[in-house]
Amino acid sequence: MSLEADTRTKTGEVVDCSDETFQIEGSEVSNCDVVFDGILKVEGALKGNILSAHGTLLMTARGHVQADVDVLVAIIDGYLEGNLRAIEHVVLNSKARVHTPSLSIRDWRCI
Repeated sequence: MSLEADTRTKTGEVVDCSDETFQIEGSEVSNCDVVFDGILKVEGALKGNILSAHGTLLMTARGHVQADVDVLVAIIDGYLEGNLRAIEHVVLNSKARVHTPSLSIRDWRCI
């Protein structure tokens, strides 16, 4: 399932992405909560919240997210502004840009 470039959501709308893979691409999806299982691939802009107890957020270099993120795994290769919580792990790839007033790394291990 994909949310295309010309798609806009209503302010405060909850987008339920229960499919195995959901992709956001193109222009801005304003002020919505995205709840998903599986993989959420962000190749566009998103504002709001991203929530998944069992899912993976995959942000490409074209991804631009202003959201609080609470997921199992986060793989970031784009711009993220907001609170990030990943239960299992976070990967910040070489093009990742994270805007935050503070950054803490606990239980750090080199794999």
